[in-house]
Amino acid sequence: VTDATGCSTYAGVNIREYDAVDQRANIWYFGQNAGIDFNKQPPVPITGPLNTPEGCSVICDRNGEVIFSTDGVRVYDKNDIEITTTLVGGVPTPIPIPPGIGGEQGSTQSALIMPVQGDETIFYIFTTQQVHGSNTYELRYSLYDLKLNNGNGGLVEYNKLLFTRSTERITGNGQWMIAHEYGNNSFRAYPISTTGIGNPVISSLGSDHLLTEELNGQGYMELTGNLLAVALSTSPSN
Repeated sequence: VTDATGCSTYAGVNIREYDAVDQRANIWYFGQNAGIDFNKQPPVPITGPLNTPEGCSVICDRNGEVIFSTDGVRVYDKNDIEITTTLVGGVPTPIPIPPGIGGEQGSTQSALIMPVQGDETIFYIFTTQQVHGSNTYELRYSLYDLKLNNGNGGLVEYNKLLFTRSTERITGNGQWMIAHEYGNNSFRAYPISTTGIGNPVISSLGSDHLLTEELNGQGYMELTGNLLAVALSTSPSN
């Protein structure tokens, strides 16, 4: 709601329909403007705004409608229109491409979108760089606010450094974003909330992702429930 003076406020309510499938992943974008719509049964092919050889991320609302998508460099709103500015001190400021929001398309997991629990309008975007690219191995983040631009969304923060040296592997759930350091066997788990990104919990276990081989830094990491799976492509770990 926006009043006559231009002041705005937002409120929302969620209604849980039991036994209904979560629809926040019902639209997939990937590859060269490809996509799949799982709102239809059977699913149907669609076109999307992303043109990327590897990493990408898209999120839907609870009705299965796209909120925004990204390849780790560019961000597209719910209308598949590229977001070209961010707010700096409340003033729209152009986003340079590159580096965009800090990721690189050649990274396996160049972008991860995470909703913030307790606020249906705020989303963090975490980005990684390809390990055979700029060789800075940075994990960065941006903050997307759906309330901006008349409800089409926009970036209030972008391309903020979280840490380095990171592999291409990131994953998460509603409360934690998990990354893996490059050069050792340390996982970093960052708590995510409406107050921001907290200090990481660092856990060292499993294989060392050594700097001696680029393949050690490539591949997926996925989290489901209490299980974390890491894909390694170097012998004998594969």
